[in-house]
Amino acid sequence: MSVSDRSSSSLSQQQARWQRVEKLAAWMDTRWNVGGIPIGLDALLGLLPVVGDGSSFLVGVYMTYQGWRMGAP
Repeated sequence: MSVSDRSSSSLSQQQARWQRVEKLAAWMDTRWNVGGIPIGLDALLGLLPVVGDGSSFLVGVYMTYQGWRMGAP
């Protein structure tokens, strides 16, 4: 595998990672429209004590980790 093959592979992996993070962010923030108000999983999970907060926290940690892997400061 040449250097250019590795860099294009790395770029495609990074693009795929970015798309996953964007899709997850959309699901968490604005998945459905209820009466003109965007509702996401984060709002619904917030209705569940402890479990909702914990799962939202884990999604946030995952997204932060992916950002770090992509080179975010």
